[in-house]
This record gives sequence, C-alpha cells and structure tokens, in this order.
Amino acid sequence: MVVSSSTTKNVAMDLGEKRTRGRQGDQRLGRNLKQTGTQPQVRDPGRCVLDPRKHRFLSVWDVVMVFALGFTAIVTPVEVALIDEGPCLTPLFMVNRFIDVLFGLDMMVIFNTAFQEQRGEKTVWVYSRCRIACRYAKSWFLIDFVSVMPFWLTGFLLLDPPAEGYFGCIGAVQAVVERTDAGGDSDHFVKIGSSVRVVRLLRMLKLARIFKATRVLKRIFQDVLMTKLEFTFAGIKLLQLFFMIIIVAHWQACLWAGVATYIDQTPGSDPTWIDTYRANQLDLGMEVGGFDIYVAALYFSVMTLTSIGYGDMIPVNTTERMVCAVSMIISAVSWTYVLGTAAGIAATLDPNNVVYQTTMDQLNHFMRQRHLPREMRLMLRDYFAAAREVHQVSGDAELLAKMSPLLQGTVACCANKPWLDKIWFLRNMDQTREERDFVADLSMKLRTAAFVANERLPLGQLYILRKGMVTRLWRFLGQNAVWGEDVLLDSSELMCHAQAVALTYVEVFTLSPTQFAEVAELNPMPMRKVRARMRRMTVYRAVIRHLKQANGDDPPRSFIPKSDAQGFVFSNEAESLDEKLTRRVEEKLTAFQPPAAALPPRWSSGTARWPTRSTPFRSTKHAAS
Repeated sequence: MVVSSSTTKNVAMDLGEKRTRGRQGDQRLGRNLKQTGTQPQVRDPGRCVLDPRKHRFLSVWDVVMVFALGFTAIVTPVEVALIDEGPCLTPLFMVNRFIDVLFGLDMMVIFNTAFQEQRGEKTVWVYSRCRIACRYAKSWFLIDFVSVMPFWLTGFLLLDPPAEGYFGCIGAVQAVVERTDAGGDSDHFVKIGSSVRVVRLLRMLKLARIFKATRVLKRIFQDVLMTKLEFTFAGIKLLQLFFMIIIVAHWQACLWAGVATYIDQTPGSDPTWIDTYRANQLDLGMEVGGFDIYVAALYFSVMTLTSIGYGDMIPVNTTERMVCAVSMIISAVSWTYVLGTAAGIAATLDPNNVVYQTTMDQLNHFMRQRHLPREMRLMLRDYFAAAREVHQVSGDAELLAKMSPLLQGTVACCANKPWLDKIWFLRNMDQTREERDFVADLSMKLRTAAFVANERLPLGQLYILRKGMVTRLWRFLGQNAVWGEDVLLDSSELMCHAQAVALTYVEVFTLSPTQFAEVAELNPMPMRKVRARMRRMTVYRAVIRHLKQANGDDPPRSFIPKSDAQGFVFSNEAESLDEKLTRRVEEKLTAFQPPAAALPPRWSSGTARWPTRSTPFRSTKHAAS
C-alpha cells in the first residue's frame, strides 16, 4: 500500500490541530480553576493510606494512644526524678519498652494517614505519601523520633551488671534518695554518673506528645462524655480543670524531688530539702523511703499551687530557691486560671436556677416597692416557687425556634405526643404522613399555663392536666385528665360551660380553636377526620338536651349548656403570662384592700389611691427598672 505525501501531510496537520486544541482546553480549565478558587481533590494513590473518615482502626488506635500517653504523663516524671533501675530488666522496664513500641507504631500510622489541607476556599484530603511525609517531617517527627530513642541503653553500656545478672534483679527498684558516704555504697547498684543522669532527662521529651495529642483528647472527651454519657459543657470543663490541677501538682512534685536528686551528691556539697526532711523523720524514729519522698514533694506542690504555704518545708540551697520561685509563678498562673474558669462555670452551671433566682429577686423588689400586704406576698412567692417548671417549659420555645422546621416538628412531637395521646379524638392519628404532620404541628402549638388553688380555669380551650388536681362537673380530675375538647363543636349551645376549679396548684397544657384552625389550614385531611369524630359528640349532646327538654326534666348533668350556666369566663388568647399576673394581683388586691389612710401614693401623681384595672401594675419583668 502506497501512501502519498499529501495524505501524510494532512494527517500531521490534523494531529497538530488536536494537540493545539488540547493545550488550549487545559489552559482554559486552569484559568477557570484559578478564578473559582477550587482545586481538584488529590486521589488516593494506594490502599494502605488510612482515611480518618472511613477506617475504624484509627478511632481504636486513638484510644490506645490516650492510655499510653496517660501512663507516660504519670510514670515518666517519677522515673526521671526518683527511680534508678540501673542495668536491670524490671517489670517497669518491660512496660516502658512496650510503650516505646506503641509510640514507634504510632509514627508509622502517621506516615500512612491522610490529612486535610486548605486550598483557597476549599478543603481537600491529601493521600500522597510524599506530601504526608513532608508534612510530618516539618512538624512533630523530630520530637517523636527523639522520644523513642533507646536512652535506656546507657545504663547497660556504662554501668556494670549486678552480681545476680540482668534478670536477677527483676522487681527491684531503688529510689535515688540516699547520699553517698565516703565509704561508698554496698547495694547492687552503682550510682549513675552525671552524664547518665543528663541522658535520663531526655526521656522527658515523651511529655511533648501530650501537647501534640490535645486535639485527640478533646475529641474523645466530647464523643464519650457528651455523646454517650450526656455531660454538659460545664461539667466537661470542670472535669478538665480537675485533671489539669492533678497533672500540674504531680509534675511540680516530680520537679521538686528531681532537683534534690540531681544536685551534686558528693561529700561536702550543699544539703537539700530531702536531707533536712530525712533528718527530721529520723529524729522521730521514722524511716524514709522513695514513696515518702514523693508524698512530701506532692505535699509541697499542692501547698504551693493553692498558695497556702505552711512553711514546714522550705528550700535550703540556691538551686532549690530558684526552682521554688519558678514553681510559685507557674502555680499562681495555674490557680488564677482555675479560679476564674470555675467562677464563670458556676455562674452558668444551672441556667434555669439562675433565671429563677433572678425572678424571685425581682418579685421581692416589686412587692417592697408596692408595699403589698403580707398575705399577698406569701401567695406570690408560693406561686412562683410552684411555677418554676412552667417558666422553664415556656422557655423551651426559644430553643425550638433555633431548629429547622423539620427538627421543630420532630422534637416537639416526640416531647409532647404522650400528652396528645390523652386526647381521645387524636388517638391512632399516625396512619399516614399527613396525619403524623398534623400531630407534630399540634405538638408545637401546645402552651403551658399555671393556676393557683381556688382559681377558675377559663373556657374556650382544650386542657390537659399536667400536674395538680381540679374539680369539674362534680368530679375530681387528676393528672392526665382532658377536658374542653368541645371547643371544636360547631354549636356553642352544645359546649359545656362548666369551669374547672383548681383545688391545688395546677399546671396544664392548652390548645385553642385558633391553634386548631392554623394547623387545619396546613393539614386539611386529618382535620376532617377530627371533625367527623366530633360529630358523634354533637349528636350525643343534642339528643340528650332534646330529651331533657321534651320530658321537662332538670338540665343534663353530663354537660351544662350556655343557657343554664352563669358567671363563666372565656380565655383571652392574647393575654401573656405577665398580663395574667397583673390581672391576678389586681383581683387579689381588691380583696386585701386596706383602709384609705394606709394606701401608698401613686408614683406618677400625688393623690393617694390604689391602682385599678385602668392603671395596672408593671409586669415583674420590668419591676426592677
């Protein structure tokens, strides 16, 4: 087959045009990405890179590392300050090597864990091992690497093994608290030299991992304490302060004991506070061991931290005085932070109790300012003390208002459906989605009200008795009782106009016809079902009334028609809790009205007359102003 030169030239031109168009398309894509500020997400190059969002292993590993860090934070300072194992394979030595292995594995996990990176306005996950390694090398790699270095080998290389061998002293731990006499020491261990002690101090670099793991600790605190145990933020903060005080006191105690341990112990050198403490204990006939030294150092640390200062343990050389001065500064800052944070938490630990106490203070100021009679003051205090829960429930509406519409209905239905189930015409209203929405909307319309003893509950509302006892139609009604459902009847003549009277302090949930109408506009089909059920009550009452009238008998006792009722009062839906309180105070003041000579003058005029309905009291909300 022969290919002409013209054909070859055309094919080359076509390939050139395609490459040009491809480069232009890539340039346009780059410009678009630059303008929008978005970057493509880096793909996962391999299966071994761990994604924190998907791999459950990382959550378990975080918990394991928290326990390892807790052991390090507590034991490592004590080891460096007080314990000299020497070249021996003790149980503590084995545990430390196991912790070192965990820290080494943690470095490998970090090298293979994806991380988030901010690129402009977009956050992407990076899976490239090269970039993961570079990021780790620039941050915590050096500290992590130094923390797992085998500094413990210095004891095996520089010191002679004990006579029993490396395994012969398992379980033996010697506290470096005794000064070497001129005659030497007869124990198995040789006191480590100054170079070995300096190397031991490098083990304190492990504590830097605790600051690195602060974010992990915070996440575990929130996941476990808040999600599972349902601790409040204030409770979690108090718990964090408690642990902070313990850690600071422990570290400061180890520092105070380590200073005396690491000071030059040659004969003729300056004494330390350990020497003074041992001499005092020996005068009392008591031996001093390593644990006694730690308890004494912890005693001094807590005494310094809390600024008590008994003065029975003091520094005895220049080095100890310098360390003591630094400890005082650290303790002052730490204790000030603890006190300030604890005071702020105490002020908001129980917000409902703070609101209640503020309300009672405003009430007392209001009653003193108005010179209310003693009987009236006792009644108002009893009412507000009993209605404390009602005011808390009323404040829940503000919390619901911060939720989305779907969450509002779901939460309100879950919280109030047990009460709505007491209403007979709402039972089994969960067959369809619209019926469930209807019940959820009614749950959001429930309002809480409170009444004192001997108070009449106004008509025109459906009541669900939440607390207390009332009497109505010669019957006593207790908790969970429902009445007033006839407000949905079409004929007002068939409504029962008998008012319930509170025998004790009562709390009720209320639903008005207006609230039913608002819900019916959104859910017409369930409301038709409710009205069909209410027709049964209409027929029932109409038949009873007709038979009573036809036979000339007394009015029916199951309900009192409007024509046979007297002195009934309908509720004012627009009346707020403050307005209701003002109205109740005015009504009671009429009964407790003192003689004209004892009446206080109005604040706005010089005439001496008691405020009436035309001059109502200010609400308790503004009484203090």
